[in-house]
Amino acid sequence: MAEVNILIAGRSYALHCRDGDEPRLHQLSRMIADRVDKVKLGSPGLTEVRQFLFAALLLADDLSDAQAEVQRKQQAAAPPQVDDSATVQAMESLAERLEAIGQALAADPA
Repeated sequence: MAEVNILIAGRSYALHCRDGDEPRLHQLSRMIADRVDKVKLGSPGLTEVRQFLFAALLLADDLSDAQAEVQRKQQAAAPPQVDDSATVQAMESLAERLEAIGQALAADPA
C-alpha cells in the first residue's frame, strides 16, 4: 500500500492508496485544490469546511454537465425510433397491390 501526501488549501494530507495509483491521486487532488482556490478567490472569508463544500459542488456540477453531454451524444448516435407497425402495414399493402397488378397482367393475353 502506497502513501501519498497531497496539498489542498495549504494543508498537507497523508493518504494511502493502492500501489501504482499515486499519479491518479495526485491528479484528483490537484483538481480539488484548483476548485478550492477558485472558491477562496471568489468568496474570501469562508471557513475551510465551506471552501471544501463549494469545491465539491463545483466538481459535482462539472460531472453532471459531462454526464449530460455523454447522454446527448448517445441519444444522437442511436437510430431514430420508427413506428414498425405502420411500416409493416404499408409494405403489406404495397405487396398486395403489386400482386394484384401481376395477376391482372398475367390474366390479360393482349
